[in-house]
Amino acid sequence: MKWIVLASLIVLLAACAGSNQAREIAVEADLAAARLASPTLENDMSAGFIGPAISERPSVPHRRVYRTPPPDDHVSPNEVGEIMILVYHGLHEERPGPYDRLTADFWDDLQNLYDQGYRLISMEDLINNNITTPRGYTPVVLSFDDGLPSAFSLKELEDGTLTPVPGTAVYIINAFYEMNPDFGRTAIFFVNGRAGTFQGAGTMEERFRFLIDHGFEIGNHGYTHANFATLDGRQLQREVGQLHQFISRYFPEYEPLALAYPFGIRPRPHLRHYALKGEYNGVSYSYPWALRVGNTGVPAMPYHINFDPSNVSRVVASDESTYYRIVPDLGYLLRRFERYPHLRFISDGDPNTITVPRELVDYVNLHSLEGRTLVVYDRHEEEDAPEEDEGAEEAG
Repeated sequence: MKWIVLASLIVLLAACAGSNQAREIAVEADLAAARLASPTLENDMSAGFIGPAISERPSVPHRRVYRTPPPDDHVSPNEVGEIMILVYHGLHEERPGPYDRLTADFWDDLQNLYDQGYRLISMEDLINNNITTPRGYTPVVLSFDDGLPSAFSLKELEDGTLTPVPGTAVYIINAFYEMNPDFGRTAIFFVNGRAGTFQGAGTMEERFRFLIDHGFEIGNHGYTHANFATLDGRQLQREVGQLHQFISRYFPEYEPLALAYPFGIRPRPHLRHYALKGEYNGVSYSYPWALRVGNTGVPAMPYHINFDPSNVSRVVASDESTYYRIVPDLGYLLRRFERYPHLRFISDGDPNTITVPRELVDYVNLHSLEGRTLVVYDRHEEEDAPEEDEGAEEAG
């Protein structure tokens, strides 16, 4: 009933707004309605987490596995192409909610990404534009919202050692990394301030420390998972600042770098700066990036002319498109990039340079290179003579 009322409200609000504002209202309300329709976070946490039955890699892929020849040194770089930040919530053996993923499908996601030439990078490296992805490959970021135990949960072995529960996302990422070490091993987990965060063995400090010590990251997802669009400035700073202090309480030396809006919904326009910077109980916080859910049209590249740190896109990890309806999720975008490879980010292998085809150089914000060298080349010359990049030139 809640989402029916919300849908009616969309129509009224959109009729009173301009086209751009109406579009944003509709997108954000639709996301909120989907979230309200899903099983509650409290129910997922209070039930505890034992682990899906599918803890090992299924021998037969649950869905189509893409097979693309691996990139090589002759692939033309395009460092203004698209980088995906994928968003997951929980993993389930069967019948997942709107933002959850089947365990078998998560295995397939990693395999599909690997086969198509994607390699994991951390959110920190993406924010700092430290793209160390090998030449010819595409960076990708994994993110998980809400601190669900099916994403990460620990169990205690007989000798007292803490280890990820089989079937959790962290367990699967580690297992895939062992089989494919060149894929990388990292993801960011956006948490709330609930006591059930990553419910399982170990203290909260031990859970946070395990993630950080093994190459994972922790991000801010609001203390109570409130809808930021309903909060005033004081409430926003409390929601962000209290969670910031929650992380610091258990891991004082760790500084989270990114915030993910609960429900993917931003604050009202005149209050959006509080998502990135503010103060609560005398303690200040600052976040370089704030992330949405779904395609906002904002690329995840700090030197792109259309970059907006308060409105960064994330791609929902699903495959829901049909013949009659396009859903710009992971499945759709993998097929899109397979058909139009020139649209995706292709690394030049050097974090100190930004290499782009000449026809795309206008998409680079020259004032945000931060000492990096811009390399511009003529695409046809790179393809014809890959060993001698005669068409390249450098700009400070």
